[in-house]
Amino acid sequence: MDGFSHQKFEDGTAVTTVNFKSYTQSVPDPERRLFDFLISKLNPKPTDENS
Repeated sequence: MDGFSHQKFEDGTAVTTVNFKSYTQSVPDPERRLFDFLISKLNPKPTDENS
């Protein structure tokens, strides 16, 4: 896994997107269960997106 993110939309839907080397998988995740699980297991370091 190369990375993952969570995005919530104005209509109330939300997805967690997981990026792998060869593909990207988006999973409906309105309650952030998958995203929070990935955070708890992988303990990612924050990125500096302003650089």
